[in-house]
Amino acid sequence: MKINPAIFRDYDVRGLYPADINAEIARRIGYAFAEYLKRRCRTKRPKISIARDLRESSAALRQGLVEGIIAAGADCYDLGIATTPQAIYIFGTARERDGGIMITASHNPASYNGFKLFYGRGKEIGLSSGLRTIRSLTRVGAKKTQNNFGRLIPTEAEGKRYVKKLHRLVPRLDSLRALIDAAGGAAAYVLPDTLAPYRIFYKPIFFDPDPAFHRHEPNPLAPSVTELMRRELKTAKYQVGVAFDGDGDRAEFFDEKGNPIRTDILFGLLAVRELEKKRGARFVFELTHSRFLAPLIEAYGGELFVTKVGGVHVRAEMERVGAVLGGEISGHIYHQKLLNIDSAIYTMLRVFSLVASASRPVSELTRHYASGYFSQSSIPHKAPKEALAKIIAVYKPHISSRLDGVSVLDGVSVQNLTWWFNIRMSNTEPLLRLTIEAGSESEAKSRINEIKALLE
Repeated sequence: MKINPAIFRDYDVRGLYPADINAEIARRIGYAFAEYLKRRCRTKRPKISIARDLRESSAALRQGLVEGIIAAGADCYDLGIATTPQAIYIFGTARERDGGIMITASHNPASYNGFKLFYGRGKEIGLSSGLRTIRSLTRVGAKKTQNNFGRLIPTEAEGKRYVKKLHRLVPRLDSLRALIDAAGGAAAYVLPDTLAPYRIFYKPIFFDPDPAFHRHEPNPLAPSVTELMRRELKTAKYQVGVAFDGDGDRAEFFDEKGNPIRTDILFGLLAVRELEKKRGARFVFELTHSRFLAPLIEAYGGELFVTKVGGVHVRAEMERVGAVLGGEISGHIYHQKLLNIDSAIYTMLRVFSLVASASRPVSELTRHYASGYFSQSSIPHKAPKEALAKIIAVYKPHISSRLDGVSVLDGVSVQNLTWWFNIRMSNTEPLLRLTIEAGSESEAKSRINEIKALLE
């Protein structure tokens, strides 16, 4: 069976089921991953953990992975259904494990599925760090027979260690009213046990499993989710709301009025809370955040480091500088106390703790940081690489200007006194991603029109 090379993306493997990804593809990836770990870890019998979200296709992919892994002579430790952060934590803390695979397509619709691959202490494997080699190994295919088969070892009970860790990190939580949408996804399996010891009131939405995501798509940024949360929050006196994605590694938060809280604003609140306990702490955020963030962190005695978009880059920079928190505007927040994992459930507990102790409602806590006009959009383009090169050529000569700062860290970023923008290629689609911030909507739209004119 020929494998579509497009399923191997920068940070994971993902595609439509069963056209791009199916049990046979899973078998070949499982076999290739085991062979890759034999070389990387210098072992004849790798120990590999696997876990899956609850999509309808995940069970079939799990079976294929198991067959490929044990056919290669590796031992397969099956965690069962888990959130991605839960799986990474188990992968990274279990003794004598060489790698792990999480079966998930995250926030994508139910028709998609895929794999996130890890080695060592829960470190992602991307195209630049081993996935390209694994892709090459899949072309050989898994052998039909093997004299030295590995073992399949059920380890569902290991998932409880993650919940116990969350309780140690946040031992107490009370006096809070919250609205929580689990999207019928993997978070629904973890949230009840996680929330059980806390003295809070919460209304659960879609806590029952929904493998086909019939109620709404597993994307917390989708308009249907925003409208649901806004409607529910307006009908009762909740202090805060949170909506999870399909595999529990990111979430969207809402104030008591039902307004979404942008992740960089939420990150700023958590950073200030951290700096009130420890001045000098370091933080990492990818470059598409509002420009209020660095001055805020510096004012409280901290330091912000900026990196390219993508969890692989954020986690690597966190490890390099020893950051306590990392973030992405898409809703991921990474925690040093949890192996730099983007645990949306741990983020939720930290936000709940902050809200419960605050003397003002969430809308007032965030209002100060929401000034100006901030916009993100996607621009379809048949040749995004060439279009981006054209924009870079226009702005790069201004790199020494006093009014303009130009960076090509990820796409091109242009900084002016009253506005800035970043435009970069999508990692998965023929699109350009545009982020712009200005003092007013009219000024932002003027800049957007200028950029689009360059693309024609």
